[in-house]
Amino acid sequence: MAQYYYDVFTVESTTRWQEQPWSRESSWTPQTFNNLYRNYTFNEFRNEYSVSNQIGYSVPLSVGDVGYRLNGRSVQRFTIHSIGYGGNLSGAPQNVTMSEKSTSNSTSSTSYSRGSLIQSNVPANAGIYPANGRHTDGYWYVRRARVNIAPTQPGVFTQPSGTLEIGDVKAIAWGASSDVNNDFSRYILQVAINNGSWVQIGTPTTNRFSYTIPTASRIQFRVKAVDARNLESNYRTSGVYTVTKPKYYWNKYQTSLGGLVQSGIVAEETAYPTNKKHSDGYWYVRGSRVNQAIAPPGPFTSPIQGKKFKPNETVNITFGASRAANLALYEVDYRYNSTDDWTPLPYNNTLTRSLQISTNQTHKTLELRVRAKNTSNVYSDYIHSDVLTIEHNVAPTVSLRSPSGNVRLYENDTLTIEGTAFDPDADQSVTVYYQINDEPRKVLATNVSQQRFTLSKQLTFKGGKLYNGNSAITGTLSQGVQKLVVWAEDTEKGISAKIERRFSVVPNRAPLLSVDAVVPSGVIDTDTFKISGKASDDDANATVKVTRRINAGEPVEIYSGTGGAWEFDVKLAQLITGENTIVLEVVDNYGAKTSKTIKLNKKEVKTPILQSVARYQIEPPSGSAKGVLLFIQRDKELNIKVELSMTAKGEAEQYTVLSPVNTAPITAKQGVVEDTFEHKGMEAKQRIVLKITPTRTDLASNYKIHLITGAVD
Repeated sequence: MAQYYYDVFTVESTTRWQEQPWSRESSWTPQTFNNLYRNYTFNEFRNEYSVSNQIGYSVPLSVGDVGYRLNGRSVQRFTIHSIGYGGNLSGAPQNVTMSEKSTSNSTSSTSYSRGSLIQSNVPANAGIYPANGRHTDGYWYVRRARVNIAPTQPGVFTQPSGTLEIGDVKAIAWGASSDVNNDFSRYILQVAINNGSWVQIGTPTTNRFSYTIPTASRIQFRVKAVDARNLESNYRTSGVYTVTKPKYYWNKYQTSLGGLVQSGIVAEETAYPTNKKHSDGYWYVRGSRVNQAIAPPGPFTSPIQGKKFKPNETVNITFGASRAANLALYEVDYRYNSTDDWTPLPYNNTLTRSLQISTNQTHKTLELRVRAKNTSNVYSDYIHSDVLTIEHNVAPTVSLRSPSGNVRLYENDTLTIEGTAFDPDADQSVTVYYQINDEPRKVLATNVSQQRFTLSKQLTFKGGKLYNGNSAITGTLSQGVQKLVVWAEDTEKGISAKIERRFSVVPNRAPLLSVDAVVPSGVIDTDTFKISGKASDDDANATVKVTRRINAGEPVEIYSGTGGAWEFDVKLAQLITGENTIVLEVVDNYGAKTSKTIKLNKKEVKTPILQSVARYQIEPPSGSAKGVLLFIQRDKELNIKVELSMTAKGEAEQYTVLSPVNTAPITAKQGVVEDTFEHKGMEAKQRIVLKITPTRTDLASNYKIHLITGAVD
């Protein structure tokens, strides 16, 4: 409701009295007339009567004369009807009628007017106070200029239609604001993105605004109204709206060349590549926005992928249904050669069609497409078939049985190529080729058409190359995976599908030879020390042979097998004084070899010793023995320590010190004595070793052992 400013005044009031009519005249014969007056007046503001122009006593009177006099609050009127003697008021009583009216019978009325100003510019709704008059509260009001009032708060927001997807243009609407002053100017519309600050996006003059949904996950709006004098309403805030990425229809293919696996997959814009291979191994192509199109039909299930047609052949066409509601029909088209215009097949709501293949020899390929339409005339994307071949000349076919799987070739291994080939056309010849990597192609077989024939070829891998018999058909192959391609061509230039097989080669590698740390030992020529190590070969089916050659001697085999540890003994007698060379060589069964050289320096040191150790292995005639009887003849001054080890074959030596049971001089030999030793075990042993340690007290002595004899039991 409109409001106005009012000025407030005091009220001035004025009361007016209304004079009443004369009462009925009555006859009256006065004795005397006193205080009669010619005139009377009525004061309407004071409700009072007054008289004037008094009639004197001596004034002559005439019939019809009227006189007035006051009687308290009343005025009396006297009318003369006849005149007696004297002819004046002082004469005899007159024939008079009298009528009267009194102020007590007067009626009054009060009028009001504006007084002095009390307060100005009091705002109030229209009609609350008079426009210019007295109010019931006793004050006088005068309406002045109209009060400007801000527009009302806008109404609630209307939920935008559909889902809010990034990039969509949506109508943002709210309830209209009203303005009692009729001076509405505009709205101020703001948005908060992802709970961020409010940002102004428009100043529309209507309660509707087109807005492009930004990249966000949540948005919220608020709006206020503004009038021409920039008075503003309160903000109206919307709920929080969820924003999603745009959703599209995707088609999933086996490869970039075709093989539709699934159509109409609904996903957000970044779920799959636009037109690229995905990490799941399939090729994806993005179609229309979901909110701008209907779901497309399913893939073509007939004809199948790779189908080849003959002229005049009938094509049975079948495709999957669309998931869209309110479908009207499917539009199916075909074209030849991928460049001709599309030609419609019957448009209806069934999922099958048929087509007879053209006999025009320039028509080499056939392509189909289909789309759905609903009752609102909204279309889906087209679903395309693979490009199908029309064979006026049928290409030959090749099948391979071998190689298959992961074939790995080592030195002298064989790569076998086996399979069959066939050409259904008459009066043609067929040549089958094979090719290794980027080497020139080779003929595998040749035959006439309409006969299935066998393919067979064996190639040998040796020296890093593949050989057909004695002829190398490749250069040196690097270790790893190689490619074999086999295909057929007919005389009409028909070419079969190329069949690829992968195989790997491992050129022969030199065997490996390692030598453990060499620690020479011994002081006399009969002493020995060991040299050991390992030999191996990484190639399959390989065997190795290890030989050693000391200085200028002949090689001696020390190991033969598939690989393992080796060792040999070196006697000091085999070495010359000075530098010695020991050459170790390992050779595999394909002739590859590796060698290592050990250099040793032998020094001749003639240093007398005070003690030595001698070991003797005793071999019992029966193969084992429980006891041993020993006789040792020595110089009497020579001290000896005798130890005996009796163990089973293969066990480590375990020595027991023997004490002589008797020592007696040898009469035939001056200064020589004979010690007798006996040892008896619990059970027979196969390996018996005697260890004697002679010791002399000074280097000048030359005592020795003269004879060792004995027996075993």
